[in-house]
Amino acid sequence: MAFGPASFTLRGETYAHPGTALIAAGENPLNPRFEVVLFAGLGAEATWHAVENVGPRRGAHPEVVLIAEGASARDLVARSPEKEKKVAASTRD
Repeated sequence: MAFGPASFTLRGETYAHPGTALIAAGENPLNPRFEVVLFAGLGAEATWHAVENVGPRRGAHPEVVLIAEGASARDLVARSPEKEKKVAASTRD
């Protein structure tokens, strides 16, 4: 994912609506014993609703939860550029 001044791009799609947010979790680069969780909304209300969206879940927790304006929250697996290249190469074979 990449963040701009009023948008973010996730898996090749750009989101710019102020009602859109995401939650991302991953390994803490400063201490791998802990994780880092990011709540990022494109507007204050979207950020607040992202925090409210965390609740009891069954099964594995996703790396990314996309909360696009007007849509249900979607659980996603984030891919690094290296993993994207490997996936693309394996689908061509």
